Amino acid sequence: MVEVALTPTASSCGRSRPTLPHDVARRLVRAAALGDRRAREQVVAAYRPLICKVAHGRGATLPPSVDVDDLISCGMFALNQSIDRYDGGAVDFETYALIRVRGAITDHLRELDWAPRRLRSEARRIRGVEHDFAARNGRLPSDSEVAELAELSAEHVGQIRRELAACQIVSLNVRPATWDPADGAELLDAIVDEDADDPCAAVLRDDQAALMRITLEQLGDRDRAIFHEVVLRGVPSTRVASVHGITEGRVSQILRRIREQLTVSLVDQAA
Repeated sequence: MVEVALTPTASSCGRSRPTLPHDVARRLVRAAALGDRRAREQVVAAYRPLICKVAHGRGATLPPSVDVDDLISCGMFALNQSIDRYDGGAVDFETYALIRVRGAITDHLRELDWAPRRLRSEARRIRGVEHDFAARNGRLPSDSEVAELAELSAEHVGQIRRELAACQIVSLNVRPATWDPADGAELLDAIVDEDADDPCAAVLRDDQAALMRITLEQLGDRDRAIFHEVVLRGVPSTRVASVHGITEGRVSQILRRIREQLTVSLVDQAA
């Protein structure tokens, strides 16, 4: 087992940052790749602050929907892969690991990005034009000015902006800056489900159902059974009439009377 004393320095992640000389890093990585758990822990502890710095650097240019902790986790996974795959060649381990870490984070961000590369390339071109214009004039350019400087049509610039807006991922558990912070509402609270049942209609429907049950309970056993069999179960009237020893016309009369009673009850409730 290889153990090395680590010298801490300031870390961008708020923790002490150990330094590993190249020869020490090689020895620890070699031992870790052969199964030395303590050596792997030392390598991971040594390079975690550096991975945090890379992740926070990338996160600073990304929308709030991208969790920097996810980038750090992705980088740590790439670091462990680097330990297992480093061959100790001419490139030192730190350079090798950082290349793999940055590549893993970039791949992760590409998986999250809905926008095609063509759109991102054009967006970078527009942002560059805006930045240069603002530095010279002290204000942001209009779309027509951007189009002229970028040698694009104004319609194309507008289309790029619309496509970018459609690709943005926004958390529904945030409160827009213009909202009153005292009410504690989130963006999710402002979304209306057009297919959802209206609360008033649901209450009224429940009240009507309760009233119908009360009305049906007041019927005689035979009438209630006929209503249940024909209306609720869909049994043919001829079969119901045969079971109860009455004519099909009599079944129709009973059902008509029950419907009239239900209508009167519902009308009285509405009144």
